[in-house]
Amino acid sequence: MVQTNRSILLEVINPEKADLLTIITEENAKESLSDEQLARIHEKLTVSSFSEFITKFAPTVKMMLNTEQKQVAFSLGHMGDAQEVIELNHPDSLFNSLMYLIESKKHKRYLLTEFEDMMENVIPRRSSDLFFDERGQLISDITANGPAEHGSHVRRMKKLLHGYDDGIYLLIAFLKNVEAILLRGMEDGFVNRGIIEDHDQLQIKVLKTAERYQKEFYVGDHFDAEEYSAIVEECLESEKSMLRNSTLLRDCLLLPVYVKERRLELLLQKQKEYMDFYVLLLKRFWITSKPLLETLLGVWNFFAPHYGVEGMNPVLVVANFAPADLMEVKNRERLDIYLNSVNSKTFQDNTIWYAILPNMVTNTEIQGRNVRERFRSQREQYAFRRNGTEEIVLALEILARYKVQTFLSLSLTKENTFTAIARTGLDRLNENLAIFDKLDGTDYLIPCFPNFVVVSEEEACLNMGNNLVLCEDGKTIKAEGNRLLWLDEIGVEACYIAAGLFAACQDPNYLKTKFKRGVLENTPGVAYRFSEGGHQMATTTAMLSETIDFTEELAEEIHKHSRGVAFGQKSGKMIILTDRAYSYGSGNPLLASMVQTLSYVERVIQFESQDYKKKLISQFFQRRPGSLISQWYTADHTFVNAIIKENESIEYQIDENDDRCTFTMSFNNKELVRRETVAMFKE
Repeated sequence: MVQTNRSILLEVINPEKADLLTIITEENAKESLSDEQLARIHEKLTVSSFSEFITKFAPTVKMMLNTEQKQVAFSLGHMGDAQEVIELNHPDSLFNSLMYLIESKKHKRYLLTEFEDMMENVIPRRSSDLFFDERGQLISDITANGPAEHGSHVRRMKKLLHGYDDGIYLLIAFLKNVEAILLRGMEDGFVNRGIIEDHDQLQIKVLKTAERYQKEFYVGDHFDAEEYSAIVEECLESEKSMLRNSTLLRDCLLLPVYVKERRLELLLQKQKEYMDFYVLLLKRFWITSKPLLETLLGVWNFFAPHYGVEGMNPVLVVANFAPADLMEVKNRERLDIYLNSVNSKTFQDNTIWYAILPNMVTNTEIQGRNVRERFRSQREQYAFRRNGTEEIVLALEILARYKVQTFLSLSLTKENTFTAIARTGLDRLNENLAIFDKLDGTDYLIPCFPNFVVVSEEEACLNMGNNLVLCEDGKTIKAEGNRLLWLDEIGVEACYIAAGLFAACQDPNYLKTKFKRGVLENTPGVAYRFSEGGHQMATTTAMLSETIDFTEELAEEIHKHSRGVAFGQKSGKMIILTDRAYSYGSGNPLLASMVQTLSYVERVIQFESQDYKKKLISQFFQRRPGSLISQWYTADHTFVNAIIKENESIEYQIDENDDRCTFTMSFNNKELVRRETVAMFKE
């Protein structure tokens, strides 16, 4: 049994890591790669689990931050020696919080609103409690001991400056502290937010107490502000050349002094300036990081179905380049050389069967239409990196040439979600996919929809804190609502979910976990039909979204006319409604599994006939006892992974004139005939 779930992902994860195109140089590639070159690709780019993916590619976002001039920029690539590296898989990161939300939805736990409290998870930092504690202890010691311990106080202050010289950390610390101090007299009424899990009784599990609900770190008025301020200024001046955030450090350290001196207008001004800057910072980070966050969630879900099953583990070749790179002819040649090396040889351990092609730009984004719902009337529109249609067509043409079935998704926008399709039907989806109608090789294209939403557009806001204003008396502060930062929906594109399910079902051991009987040993699931024989309810995805049951009319429309993999909800489960090739139609009812079955049969014959030698092809089709083709025909055709099912057949015809062989496979009673022609080697 050869591995039939080896896949390739055409997406950038980390530009500072190796990628397929740069590994394949002009010097080491003519028509085919050597075993050593393929081994290097395997070492650098191939992963068989999500943990290996994270370890090998270390997904990060790079940041250049200047708090002195209030400037910030982000990139996935290197930005210079002064850059800061933000790990997206940090234990307290937004990514890990999103994974928890997905797991909660999978297990049908009911979430209370809590995304708004994840402000500090977006770019995670250690808790600011230690800074406040050390500042408070230093203030107390300076007040108690005065000039007598001046040298010791200076040394401690310098240590504090260098220990917390972190721009993001200080921004969060200042905003937390100034708000808590100014509003310390208000009744908060804060309630821990959590997650409800129904274990036959109502239980509350607190995910995380929002940082702004913790203690206020209010120093009080009874301290030596003059001596303390002098030490702060002295240390900042002497260490200025070594500090990156001296102004922020100064404001964080002198906050208690500003409060004692009742400089409320200054505090409000600084709070607004730092809040505006932090909001700008998070917006720019979101634009850079959201596509990568969704890619990470996608890869995680690609491996998820097979987790815990021993057998044909899915393998993913992370190409680590974007389809846009294929606009260069030399890059197209390199991808062609790689696929020729792994998909055209008798040795098939490295054969690529599937491709994942996410994040395709939609017509709405191209045309710049901006339809806003009522709840989004004051929201900013973000422009994210997308894969253009021209570059996707170039990728599909190469992939189809080597019989790679490609799972394609439109970008994760609100128009490609379950809610949107339930409301508007398939028209807009079909408009976006129409560019492929005349594309050669649409048998190998599998559009996937709808996308799965983890945090909807309505929920995607961060609570940045209170809007603080000075009262008419000029002596008190009041809060007038919250400062909300609206983002975009975030979730998992359907191509990852579909590819993960198809890849898992190639493994007979995985199929055994879903079917008590009727699974052939040592036979891959190339012919497994998701939408036939009640299989839909057996091999479901655990993903849930903002899904609602489609109406009978829409379900019927999907059943009759949709192409690709369509997901839908049935009896509380998320199932595959259709599993078709894009070329599917009334006269060509071609399922994705039928395409893979013939590809599998061809590759087996290629191996058995030593690259399609005429005599060996004829021998292969002789149904001798114990031969492979005899096993295919004599096996119980009702088995879910039987290669040849009832009323199906595989035949061949040799053209003596041009040394070519045509394989023809007839599927069931649909009168569907699928043919492929290959060149034979002369004896």
